[in-house]
Amino acid sequence: MSGCCGIRQDKCNNYNEGTMTKDLFRAMKRRIMMALLRRWRWLRHRLLYVIADATDNSVTMSRALVDIIDPLSLDETKVMVFRKGGEYAFIVNPIVECETHYADIQYNQKHRCVGFECLVPTVNRIFYDYGIKHLKVKLSVEPIECSDKLSKTKRFYILLRP
Repeated sequence: MSGCCGIRQDKCNNYNEGTMTKDLFRAMKRRIMMALLRRWRWLRHRLLYVIADATDNSVTMSRALVDIIDPLSLDETKVMVFRKGGEYAFIVNPIVECETHYADIQYNQKHRCVGFECLVPTVNRIFYDYGIKHLKVKLSVEPIECSDKLSKTKRFYILLRP
């Protein structure tokens, strides 16, 4: 049997079975963890999304996102959409001292979905900045923890580019 450099094990000075096994185990463990992390991100982005409709400036939330926000447990359900860096985001029940436009989270009985109307900025503006040419698009959402000063719910949601 040959060693690490193609020489028989008894004549190879570089061969250490314990070290090779540990290195191999670490590499396999890292590959498995990276695969699990990729799978988790894929699953999370597949479950957490909004459907933005430019015809009526509405944003419909996925059921998983509604479960995270849980609008029924909140006293008020106001949403503020804003731009953070080069991406748009929204925050539920923000603490803002100046006047701004809020949207209410509403349940649509006809379509059995939960969403809000986004007027400032409009969905058309978001589509323009993201370079989207369609009227209706599914955008993944990434929840980000924020400080207590910004929101009562301590979380905002970034609308990721498609």
